[in-house]
Formats: sequence, structure tokens, C-alpha cells
Amino acid sequence: PYTFSKQDEEREKDWQEYKLIYSKYVNNYHEQLFKNADSIEAKNYLKKRGLTIEEVKKFKIGYVTKNFSFYQELLKDFEEKKLKDCGLFFFNNNKKKYFERFRERIIFPINDISGNPIALGGRILDNNKNLAKYINSPETNFFRKGSNLYNLDRARKLSNKVDSIYLVEGYMDVIGLSKNGI
Repeated sequence: PYTFSKQDEEREKDWQEYKLIYSKYVNNYHEQLFKNADSIEAKNYLKKRGLTIEEVKKFKIGYVTKNFSFYQELLKDFEEKKLKDCGLFFFNNNKKKYFERFRERIIFPINDISGNPIALGGRILDNNKNLAKYINSPETNFFRKGSNLYNLDRARKLSNKVDSIYLVEGYMDVIGLSKNGI
């Protein structure tokens, strides 16, 4: 029989921490979308795009505000290295501190096949020509862009019950189809 090595146990522990970091992050900014006054522009954007509270909650959409950083809060429970490795933050050498990678972006959690958030897609609200409209989490030990699709966890559950599965390009395309029963 197979026995777990020390390396296997360490990787499993890292995986559990990684999932917990993402879960706390996603839950925090999902809540911020509803209760932080700085999120009004994001709420208006989502409303303008035809999303209801039901879709926002179903897909756990969030908004990372400009003036709020969750880094210090997470640092109470996780090592700096783990937070750096998860791809949610980047270190600014000039200011000598960590910043939110998805600051001032609507975030779309990308889940693993079991429904755990493991990465994010982020959309900027204004059309700033200096910034990419969409950014994604960088690849990590636990997230490979080519191995994950947005909403795959839900689509997989339905795959035996429906005749067709549609592959579309954007987060909003997926949500739009879902909203219309597809």
C-alpha cells in the first residue's frame, strides 16, 4: 500500500492553507461589495450589466476597494511566504509593502472542480488605457491556467443532465448564460 511521505503531507498542508486563504479573501470581498460604501461604483456596474443580487451571490462576485487591504488581516493567520505565493498580493519595492493585485477590480472567483476558490479574474471599472481591462491570478503551485475553467465545478455537476455544454470566453458570458437558464 502507498504511504504518504513527509513531502506529500507538506504539500497537502500547503494546499489546505492555500484554499483557506482564497476562501477568506473571496468571502471578505464578496461581503465588501454589499456593505462598503466604496463599492457603489462596482454595484452600479454590475447592475448596468444586468446582474441581480442572485447572480452576484451565486458566483460570489466581489470588489476589492482602493482603500482597504486584507493583507494585514490574513497575516494574523498565515505566514508572509504563503500570502506571497498565493498570487493575491505583490510586493512594492519602493513602498516596501504588499499590495492587493486586484485592487479596484471586480473579482470573479475561479473554483477548482470541488467548488473551492483557487484563483481570480479581475475587471477594472473604468477604461483606463494604462491598465489591462481584465487580469487573472498568476500561476501558482495549485493553479494552472490551462487546467481550470471558470464555472467548471457547476458545469460538471450538470453535464449528465443536459445535452450540451457551452464554452464561452468571458466571465460575464458565463454568468449571462446561467442567468438565462443555459
